[in-house]
Amino acid sequence: MLRNNSTGVTGVMPSASFRGGVVALLGVTAVMLCGIRSSGNAAETKKQPIAAETTEATNKPEAMALLQGVEASRTKFDSLRATLEIRHLLPKPATTVDCLVEMVGDRRRFEIFSGEVPGQVILRDGDVFHGFRRVKNGDVDIYDVGAATGERGDVAFDPRVLGLSGLMPCDATVKACLWHEGHDSVQFMGQESLRGVDTWRVKVTRDGNTAEFWIEEPSFRVHRHTVETKGGTHIEIDSYFESDATPSPFPSRVVTMRRSGQSEHERVYLMKSFDLGADIPKDRFTLRSMDLPTNTKINDYRLNQIVGYWDGEEVSPNLVNAADVLRPVRTIEKVWEKYILTQEGAVYTVDDMTQYAKKTKDGEKKAKLDDLKPGTIIEVQMEVGAGIVTKIVIRKE
Repeated sequence: MLRNNSTGVTGVMPSASFRGGVVALLGVTAVMLCGIRSSGNAAETKKQPIAAETTEATNKPEAMALLQGVEASRTKFDSLRATLEIRHLLPKPATTVDCLVEMVGDRRRFEIFSGEVPGQVILRDGDVFHGFRRVKNGDVDIYDVGAATGERGDVAFDPRVLGLSGLMPCDATVKACLWHEGHDSVQFMGQESLRGVDTWRVKVTRDGNTAEFWIEEPSFRVHRHTVETKGGTHIEIDSYFESDATPSPFPSRVVTMRRSGQSEHERVYLMKSFDLGADIPKDRFTLRSMDLPTNTKINDYRLNQIVGYWDGEEVSPNLVNAADVLRPVRTIEKVWEKYILTQEGAVYTVDDMTQYAKKTKDGEKKAKLDDLKPGTIIEVQMEVGAGIVTKIVIRKE
């Protein structure tokens, strides 16, 4: 559970704007979660359909059963750990970010590693979010799902919706993306070959908007998904899959294109790993996992007040004495398999660092930490909790 230390602490919220991370582009049409309408074309709802139901006359699957099969295949696991690369191609300038996503139920940890954009960690527990950007004097902000999908535009989506959503908002669910509740009509459009794969084409309409899905069966892979809105927005999503002996419903590569008026938004998602049913420690969803500098301020925008300050272990109502946590050096002090280093004025202790990323003339990127000379200034990015140093950047004074 995320820690909420707001009780008993008073303060005045600074008049600063939200610190958004990588800002999502445009919202998607809200989904009305109504009951499935009963009709002759709709199959009964099943929690875990193994294969799409077929009609006796034509031996073709029912459209509703295909959509239910996609949902069941993607939501059967309650936990996962995924690493992915997101390439924002349009509008320019193009940027690329590397992400780590961990989920258990309604708890989610989404980290964007520093690179072309500042690093960011977002914790979600139900409708409560904690967001932190790795910038100088960055604060932890607490807010609700409305702010996460609104002015902040958090990139903290559920990886299970990859290939089903054009902009991947953090509140998108598999069920909502499939439109099979609250629809006006669901139609089976026949069989089509797509990139050499036989798929069933399903068309769904709702409130003047149209969505189509090209579904492979029995794997329930969605190879293509398009949306046409009554406002003139056109979305195309193409998904590519690995040729596994046991086909996974999750794509390894997704290309999305969204056109609205004169604007175009194109993204590519590359899945590097996807560990379904992963055992995620509970502390991965706490403030401790965010690797916060001491005295990081905690702002609760739901209450419009300062909650407190991170003291290295928990939230404190008061600032920690700088003399107790900072050392008057900005160099590496070598102790056997232990190094004390400074970054942005705060001190971190890192044990068992055995290598660091370093570009050399011969292109070698790995070297032992012992090669560092006293006085070298370094910046560290860590995967907290696993004890793994993911990147160390060497820079000059």
